[in-house]
Amino acid sequence: MPMETLDPNKLFDDDELQEFVEDVVHSFADLQPDKIAVVAYSAKDELVGCSYHNMEMLDKANAMAHIFLDFLDDYIRNNAPMIRQILVDSEGDDDEDDE
Repeated sequence: MPMETLDPNKLFDDDELQEFVEDVVHSFADLQPDKIAVVAYSAKDELVGCSYHNMEMLDKANAMAHIFLDFLDDYIRNNAPMIRQILVDSEGDDDEDDE
């Protein structure tokens, strides 16, 4: 059985992850960022680590806010029908308080 040759340019076994990381690195290279934050999780949703380049406390808080807003956008989009129904069901509730 021949030994598998490892590609020295490949960092990840998962081809999809490898492609994602390459795409991100190339898009960042075009932008020439001065600050970078990376968060990684394992397949078991365990935190692998966080790494920062040139990020101070407020930069990390700003990055956290961007991630939170992405979460909030996903949450609203994924739950739009339920949110819409809650709003429809609550219409007129304010009018009842005025009586």
